[in-house]
Amino acid sequence: MSGARIPLPGPRVRPEWLSGLREEVLDPSQTVADPHHHLWRARPDPYLLGVQARDVGTGHDVRA
Repeated sequence: MSGARIPLPGPRVRPEWLSGLREEVLDPSQTVADPHHHLWRARPDPYLLGVQARDVGTGHDVRA
């Protein structure tokens, strides 16, 4: 095994479709800690820390 990462098959992220999705913030005073989160490079559309930071900055009180 060479250690090279091979992109996983799967649908590509469509930013124009994704940008239309909004989740209602039910309780903005409720803090959120997500103890398990996946970041990935080996996909057609990587999901790394910058994208996650954008996603959590949508009105929810994500602390960790």
